[in-house]
Amino acid sequence: MAGKLRVVGKHDPEQLKLRESFEKQYARYLHLLTEEIFVVACDVKDWTWADLAKAAGLSYSTVAKLGYRETRYPRHMTIWKMAKAVGLNYELLSPSDYKYKVQRKAG
Repeated sequence: MAGKLRVVGKHDPEQLKLRESFEKQYARYLHLLTEEIFVVACDVKDWTWADLAKAAGLSYSTVAKLGYRETRYPRHMTIWKMAKAVGLNYELLSPSDYKYKVQRKAG
């Protein structure tokens, strides 16, 4: 299971399947946001990765790993900082917060 998010504890198979599906969707969403951030930073602001890292208050290696797609599951706070630095406004929710909101709307 290297590279996958791991759910710890006892869960019924249906809940585990739902959680794994949600985690994959959430990671995919963060990667799409990352791509949009890099496009704005490069095409609109004419920034390098170093410029983006400095503006976001992140290390260059963090931004470079995202740029080279080495980070499979980026932290949402990292994505939020980069989005804010390029002028994009997102409300990012942790997987548990999002799941809670979805359950409340559904129920």
